[in-house]
Amino acid sequence: QIQMQPQRRGHGNVRVRPESLVQLCRSSHRIRNVCIIAHVDHGKTSLADALIASNGIISERLAGSLRFLDSTEDEQKRGITMQASAISLRYEHQNRKALKSHVDAPRPPQAPALPPAPPGGPPADDSNVFLVNLIDSPGHIDFSSDVSTATRLCDGAIVVVDVIEGVCIQTQAVLRQAWRERIVPILVLNKLDRLVGELQLTPADAHARLRRVVENVNAVCAALIANEDMESQHVDQDEAPGQGPTHEDFQAHWEFDPVKGNVVFASAIDGFGFTLGHFARMWSKKLDIKPQVLRQTLWGDFTMNLRTKKCLRIGPQNADAPTMFSTMVLQPLWAIYEAAVPPPSDHDAFGNGGDKSAASSFDPQKLLRMANKIDVTVGLHEVQSGGRNAAIAVLRKWVPLAPAVLGAAVLCMPSPVDAQKYRTSVIIPPSLAIA
Repeated sequence: QIQMQPQRRGHGNVRVRPESLVQLCRSSHRIRNVCIIAHVDHGKTSLADALIASNGIISERLAGSLRFLDSTEDEQKRGITMQASAISLRYEHQNRKALKSHVDAPRPPQAPALPPAPPGGPPADDSNVFLVNLIDSPGHIDFSSDVSTATRLCDGAIVVVDVIEGVCIQTQAVLRQAWRERIVPILVLNKLDRLVGELQLTPADAHARLRRVVENVNAVCAALIANEDMESQHVDQDEAPGQGPTHEDFQAHWEFDPVKGNVVFASAIDGFGFTLGHFARMWSKKLDIKPQVLRQTLWGDFTMNLRTKKCLRIGPQNADAPTMFSTMVLQPLWAIYEAAVPPPSDHDAFGNGGDKSAASSFDPQKLLRMANKIDVTVGLHEVQSGGRNAAIAVLRKWVPLAPAVLGAAVLCMPSPVDAQKYRTSVIIPPSLAIA
């Protein structure tokens, strides 16, 4: 079902009305049909809540706990998604320059450049406004038929992976289904808050863990592609799905790399998320380095010499140097959590266990000063009580989750017009096509 509200307030105080969604439907190249797929309990529905809250349908404070798309009584009681649910969202991309560079970039195989808006479509100055048709699918294996339906209906997938549990059995299953349907995925590494709160990892250790998760997901994708290549050698050419000039080119969409912008780092329950592009733009202003250069070096084995403002590759001569990702991306996040919940001994980073001395050592002015340094405006009343909620108040304004995920989906995934150019032969094999 496609759910619409009579009036609602979207991201950036934009009032969303059904008429505007209908108008966007007339411009197919501004539509993204997206499903959320993952192993059970990896955070799909919590992520969906955050995306829905960006359109003002539910309160931002309830996102993650309301489970808005789990509409049946059994789903709410059991706390798992048992059937797929759909909703239409409006998204306005704020970075027009990044949007233009992706629109002008080479499209997926056999897909032409984006066509002009048809008569009656949104005006030219609204070319950064998109309609996202979102489907939240179940993660439990007993309801895998709904995952098959969701991937058949959509042109892109948001693959959610818990950074603690990593790649699980159902993660591999949903990736296999998405690959068979030839949909373009993005990867959301969820539950970053658990790295600092439960595991109490240092930024360097957290970076190493995130890299392993990305490598494991890419290994699964590479195995899927290799297996299909081997199988296709024993299948008639007309019956092999996805073969032809589109097959090899399409594989590039199935390599997850934060530098490419198809990986989002997030905490759905805390409502924050980001891509490398956000921090590349932020640090480029401070260091006077082009964001394109920072984006290429923020993720890999590079370190920053703050005195000379040069990016250096980590080698034998500086093997102990911290990576740029750990110092320039994770360290600020860790600092906000630690300022909100100063952990004494035998506390975790969220103040669980031990005595209550952490609350007495909290300094709201310190957190406000940190927020001011990153150009985030928060009121004293929002952080005065301290604790995890104080950190969430800052992080949701600094790196909001919905723009990061929807922005990556808009930039990386094709429109229905583009996608069907290479998906039609998969959905309807040539041997079954009507002449």
